[in-house]
Amino acid sequence: MPCTNCNNWQSLTLSQLSYTSTCGWCGLCREMSAIETQIRFLLSTSSGSLVRYFPTLDTFQLFKSSHGPKDRTGAFRPLVLGAVCKTWRSVAWTTPQLWNQPFFDDTIFKNQGRDSLAFEWISRARTLPLELTLRIVQPPSATTITSSPFSFSESRTLEFLQGLTSSASQWKSLDLHMPLNLMDYIVRQVPSWGNIHILTLRPVKIDRPESNLHQLTVQELNINWSQVREATMENLSHEECFKVLSAAKSATKCHFHSVYELRSSSNLVLPLTHPNLRYLSLNSFQNATEKLFSVVTLPNLLQFSFAQQGFQTRFNRHNNPLFAFFQRSRPFQLQKLELLGVILDTEDLKSLLETLPAISHLHLVMPWGLRDHIIGTEFKDPFFRHLAATMLDPGTFLPRLEVLELSYDGVTMHWYGITSIVTSLYGSSDSQDLEYWRRPLKTFRFNTYMSPDEPMHPASRRRIYKLSRAGVQIIRNGDLVVV
Repeated sequence: MPCTNCNNWQSLTLSQLSYTSTCGWCGLCREMSAIETQIRFLLSTSSGSLVRYFPTLDTFQLFKSSHGPKDRTGAFRPLVLGAVCKTWRSVAWTTPQLWNQPFFDDTIFKNQGRDSLAFEWISRARTLPLELTLRIVQPPSATTITSSPFSFSESRTLEFLQGLTSSASQWKSLDLHMPLNLMDYIVRQVPSWGNIHILTLRPVKIDRPESNLHQLTVQELNINWSQVREATMENLSHEECFKVLSAAKSATKCHFHSVYELRSSSNLVLPLTHPNLRYLSLNSFQNATEKLFSVVTLPNLLQFSFAQQGFQTRFNRHNNPLFAFFQRSRPFQLQKLELLGVILDTEDLKSLLETLPAISHLHLVMPWGLRDHIIGTEFKDPFFRHLAATMLDPGTFLPRLEVLELSYDGVTMHWYGITSIVTSLYGSSDSQDLEYWRRPLKTFRFNTYMSPDEPMHPASRRRIYKLSRAGVQIIRNGDLVVV
């Protein structure tokens, strides 16, 4: 017997769909059922997100690629994605890759209840390896009664840190920027750090003496150093940095910043050869460079950076530890060399660079008189005079140099100076035969102060246009110059 809809189906309204019953065997009812299914599908998707149409794996990759940097600006990116709509929130909340880079700073302690939110954040990463960043720049109060709404007690801080250590087995990358006593507390709470691949320790210097009673040492870190691939140390002694190099035999990158020398340091340090290290960065060393350069051998370096901020280090021509380091290491594959705040004799610098034929990126401090260079005249600085003279036939002197980077903070640089330097160094040649021997230097980077509103003279604009037609790139403070 036909159903009740078969006789007068034209009067059916959308509101009656949920109460419609069909017999299932007559053609009209089957058609009505198909229409109902289609209407319901359109109703459910008309106000939904397009994300639901993407394959699941593609959706996860899309959300993961939107992850921000490891700082406060990118810390809340997963919450921003979840706030778009219900569908986005459902995907974001179930994508562990969005939650495995937790970033916690002082604000986690400012309001009650945020501790639990931090632990919930970590739980959403499930079993993925964690890249944890902790930045506690403001020292906590030693008392439980805080003196201002922006301070927090040390007991709450230690309780929170203790809770974090429960996930220590998942830590793959650890970045600690906090007072030394808090860092020391974490070290002692974690019995073993077996999976750390990237380690960053940046103790915060504070005035409270009770916060500096314990000296953190490499021996206290229960780390499986064979797993460490990258290490960054700040505000530690040069002896501890040397111990890191000795322990992390598998590390390919090491960055040492603001390294000081202990008064009671021992002069007896055994020679060290590290065959796996590819990138070494040394910044702001205090009277410890000669010791390090005299005992370390790094034969497979690809990048080497040495920078002194606020003062310059002069190496004696007849007893040059930096030159001896490169002579001993012989890193023939070195591609990038940065020497900032270093005073070297011109002949020593030329000899050094001739032993490093693979350098493609050279970063130096800009000499004082370079900004006043006039096109058509020789450079006053002997090193740059030699660099310009060997442009068409470099021989063994920087034959593969592609990028020249110049930095100087104390001088205002004008457009005329930049175009004069580049034009004189790059030169010009109409002979195609010389292009085969020509040094491949076509990228010039300038890191120096320049007024953002300074107009460009038409002559400078024409020079930059001509250079760009030849394939030359001029980059000023990170921005490509385009005319």
